[in-house]
Amino acid sequence: MKDWFKAEELDQIWDELRKKIRDAKNQLPPGVLTPMVRDDFGDVYGVFFALHGKDYSYTQLKEYAKYLKKELLLCQDVARIEFWGIQQESIYIEFNRAQIARLGISMAQIYQTLNLQNRVEPSGTVDVDSKYMRIQPTGEFVTEQEIADLLIAGRSGNMIRLGEIAHIKREYPDPPRNLMRFNGKPAIGIGISTVAKGNVVVMGEAIQKKLAQLSEKQPKGMTLDVVYYQSEVVNEALDVFLTNLIQAVAIVILLLLVFMGWRSGLIIGFILLLTIMGTFIGMFVMGIDLQKISLGALILALGMLVDNAIVVAEGILVGITRKEGRKQAAIRVVHENAWPLLGATLVAILAFAAIGFAPGNTGEFCRSLFDVMAISLGFSWVTAVTLTPLLCVKFLKVPANADVDPYKGRLYRIYQKTLSLALRFRLATIVLAL
Repeated sequence: MKDWFKAEELDQIWDELRKKIRDAKNQLPPGVLTPMVRDDFGDVYGVFFALHGKDYSYTQLKEYAKYLKKELLLCQDVARIEFWGIQQESIYIEFNRAQIARLGISMAQIYQTLNLQNRVEPSGTVDVDSKYMRIQPTGEFVTEQEIADLLIAGRSGNMIRLGEIAHIKREYPDPPRNLMRFNGKPAIGIGISTVAKGNVVVMGEAIQKKLAQLSEKQPKGMTLDVVYYQSEVVNEALDVFLTNLIQAVAIVILLLLVFMGWRSGLIIGFILLLTIMGTFIGMFVMGIDLQKISLGALILALGMLVDNAIVVAEGILVGITRKEGRKQAAIRVVHENAWPLLGATLVAILAFAAIGFAPGNTGEFCRSLFDVMAISLGFSWVTAVTLTPLLCVKFLKVPANADVDPYKGRLYRIYQKTLSLALRFRLATIVLAL
């Protein structure tokens, strides 16, 4: 499959492939089986069980596994269930060559008789009024006894039972083609995958409820152990990420309180929380799930989400310090900074566009990174030019040292001289920056 095809295009591509193979079926040589197109090789089995029992054969384990499959397919968001380690029984026929040679029976004759007896051919249909009935003959071998009762003509024309000249037994192939062991015990693996756009956590909970209902019907001595349960892993991972997110938010708000004062810090911290909640709403509307990439993008954006609000709050605080009215300062700061802040926000969003729109698997996997960054930074600009000035006008007070110009401090003077030197010697500044 070409790397640039999108997920929504794959179903049509697989259908076209099936159609072409179906058209080419008649051109295949005699005896060649019809090719099968399997498009489910990418299924992820989020739940995997091991079914085993000390005193149970593979056939008994398989029968109970098939019963579980029938019941678990009814659970919410379950797509398919596959088995691993199934041992198919084979029937072995061991001949006494000396005896069949004495009776004048050849191996080719036995093979032909077995083949003809076990072959089922379509026998046509019978019309009944406006409907028709299909005739399906029987004759396949079901048990070893039926094979043993098969009659074969000897040299003298007398009929001889196959069981009289051969030993017929049912066994598992040795060595086995595939084998699964759980803690050293023979077992059958049961893998369960989730439907497209399904929720593995919801599926895991539904499976647990169904297994609890079926526990009374489980044969004594047969055990169903968990090998992998993705819903539990997902819950643990989300808990860790949400904890990291809460810690990151708390650290940002704490730093704002330390360096900007408690009033400005609380205002910007409130704006940050509001932006995060707005981002969650935007993710819900756009169908973006809470997963590692989306939550990681939100944590990555935390440092940038407060930038716009800090610029507006700081500008209003400086205006108030200079004895400018709160409303006038808010209007002036928003008027001066709204569009420059929007441009800076768009630049920050576009910095992640290359990842989000990358062709192939990279873009599909990382698209939520770009989407979450765009939603969160977009909300941060909107709240910075609307709610931030409103809260500053409402809650910011004139500082006690309002007569002192905030830009006359020592730190600001050092910064002003450094900036002036950088602008005066532009070429040297660019060279040093490179």
